[in-house]
Amino acid sequence: MKRELRMNRLAQLKTEIDRGMVDVAEGRLTEFDPRSIIAVGRKLSTDHAKSASRKRQVRLGSE
Repeated sequence: MKRELRMNRLAQLKTEIDRGMVDVAEGRLTEFDPRSIIAVGRKLSTDHAKSASRKRQVRLGSE
């Protein structure tokens, strides 16, 4: 069972790598920009925190 799961996961990773290699071959990559990745992460984190805060307020208001 474990071997089957590992083989399945390995096949999935191979497929993902193959897709990435097609992207490389077709020039669909951009320059690595850690600052933009950090900015997106911060925005997502802020949006998540706002959403969680609203849900908490609703939950506390209904008690």
